[in-house]
Amino acid sequence: SVCSAARSVFIEFNELLKKFGIDIKQNLRALRNEDYKNINYFFNIIRNEKEVLKRFSQPTLYSLKLCGKEILFVINLDNENKNKLIVQNFFDEQIEGKIVLGYEGQYYKITPYIWLKDINIENVLNYDRSIVEKSINKCILNDIIADNFNQLLLSYILAYDRTKDENYYEIAMKIANKLVEFDEKNHVYMINKLQLCRRKRNLKREEIIILQEFKEKKDISNVEAYCIAKILDNKADIEYYFNNKLTEKEREELRKYPIINLK
Repeated sequence: SVCSAARSVFIEFNELLKKFGIDIKQNLRALRNEDYKNINYFFNIIRNEKEVLKRFSQPTLYSLKLCGKEILFVINLDNENKNKLIVQNFFDEQIEGKIVLGYEGQYYKITPYIWLKDINIENVLNYDRSIVEKSINKCILNDIIADNFNQLLLSYILAYDRTKDENYYEIAMKIANKLVEFDEKNHVYMINKLQLCRRKRNLKREEIIILQEFKEKKDISNVEAYCIAKILDNKADIEYYFNNKLTEKEREELRKYPIINLK
């Protein structure tokens, strides 16, 4: 049976989600006991229980699991009342600049949507393409941010592979172009852009030459050489590198990446 305590907060929760353009009341029958427990836990947090306040001294991304999907919020302390928590839709222009990337003691202002790199994007109920696109366009890259952008690119390619949704492809291409414009000599950025292109068309002659020149460089890794073989559809090299040059750990990692889906 559904937890009655969780049910008692459902209407309040649904009203909150309506502000984010989500109406789960229509899918009430799809909710499971686990979903009601997650809703109840969420409300235990935002009802300002004192023991959890310290967890949100900085804006924090919070993922609520619901019906096998996710709703992303940002939770942080109210600037005017430190005993109160503020809940915002993650896909809101006001979130821009609130979340930073920490690396080796340094902090960088980035697009908050860099954190979609660790999420199955197509499972996010409150996802808003226009908000993400604006934020990505405004973001200024450096080496640290670019590496994270590359992970975000891979997440979008995977989302496209799973759904064939053109929206994900278009965002992926924007990210890929931004990375190549930032560092056109970077093997990984160019490889990822061209594997994306290959999902739609045959490569142009100049694109093939770029990959062939990469392969001849001394600093090319076996993983990169395998990826180049996949993009060029060189079956002999694909088999050679995968079976003879890659370690078992590298093979396991590659199975998580979109290059493995390329036909």
